[in-house]
This record gives sequence, structure tokens and C-alpha cells, in this order.
Amino acid sequence: MKLQEIGCFIAGAGVCTVPFADSLLQLVELFALVGIGEALIWPTLRAIAIQEGHQYGQGSMMGIFDIAVILIDPLLAGSLMDMLVLRYVFYIISVDLILSTLVGTFLITRGK
Repeated sequence: MKLQEIGCFIAGAGVCTVPFADSLLQLVELFALVGIGEALIWPTLRAIAIQEGHQYGQGSMMGIFDIAVILIDPLLAGSLMDMLVLRYVFYIISVDLILSTLVGTFLITRGK
């Protein structure tokens, strides 16, 4: 299993359990878990984006990557929060994180 897969499963598990937190301490612990998962995810995703940038252009690749992370993800999460009960948003985001990791990893490994 690769670092981005491990990190996504850790972060996904942390996000999924947020609605069950009963105290501030539990939230801090859960988001520390999410932070550990993201610490594994982001360097590997940036490295993949940089590798792809050699083919498509570094600026274009990093721009698309940052748009996805900074613009699209928060807009989608905010839209889900407007449409659904808040606790379901955490479930949807964690499932999306894990499924997109599996699909992305499959596509990356298949391309090699």
C-alpha cells in the first residue's frame, strides 16, 4: 500500500467519526488523526502532480491541482452542507475521499 492510500484511509476514518465526537478533546484527537493522514497524502500528491507537470507543463498542472484543492472542494462541501444535515456531509466526504483514492491509485498504477 502506498503512502497516499494509507493517508487517505487515515484521514477518511478521522473525518467519518467527527459526528460521534462528544467533547472538544475528542474533536482535537480526531483532527490530529486527520492531520496525520493529510501529512502522508499531500507530499505524495504534489510529487505526482510535479511528475505529470513534466508532460503537461508545471504551471498548468499545479494550477489545476490548486484549483481543485482550494476552490472546488470547499464549494462542493459547502453545497452539501446547505442541502443535507451536517453529520451526513462528513460521511459523504470520507467515502468520497476513500473511493477517489482507490480509483486514482488504480488509474496511476495502470498508467505505469
